[in-house]
Amino acid sequence: MLLIEWKNQDKVGHPILDEQHRGLVGIINTLQYFINEDWPVSSLHPTIEALEQYVMFHFKTEETILLKNGMSQEGMNKVRAYRSTFFQELREHVNSAIFRSETQLLTDFLVDWWAGHQSEFHDKLSEYLKHNPESVAVNE
Repeated sequence: MLLIEWKNQDKVGHPILDEQHRGLVGIINTLQYFINEDWPVSSLHPTIEALEQYVMFHFKTEETILLKNGMSQEGMNKVRAYRSTFFQELREHVNSAIFRSETQLLTDFLVDWWAGHQSEFHDKLSEYLKHNPESVAVNE
């Protein structure tokens, strides 16, 4: 069973961002699979590292697209503050998973984050992209 199921309604309307979102969902689901299969915590490290790196890469992609298309400095400051808080919380949950074997708390956090990220950030991002059509990639 997938922890998070990708749905068409999860799309924000930008092909590379939508592809990266599917990738994030895939990494989270992979992590949950390994946890369900009782893999030792030490075996989860590569997947956790992949998740952290992919999230950073994805956030940089979103930021580049938003800046390219005229997002205000105030708007970017809010986006950066949100991301900073997320990374602090992610690091805390990763440390709990690694050092206290609280792996389920990590995936619970990720599922809650994904749901909130979708409803709070991606809905706004989708609206922004609709009103800034030049931000959508040519090869849609």
